[in-house]
Amino acid sequence: GSGRIGDTDILVILTAWGSCPGCAEDLDCDERVGFDEVLQVISNWGPCGE
Repeated sequence: GSGRIGDTDILVILTAWGSCPGCAEDLDCDERVGFDEVLQVISNWGPCGE
């Protein structure tokens, strides 16, 4: 990856929006990609920690 959480990550989440059992974009493991995932990406925006 780029070492940053940013606009590309939001686009990945939006592309997978909806029912998504077992997919990597389902950050909270509820078998759906939605607003909770967008909030997680935004809350971690910027450089990734090591």
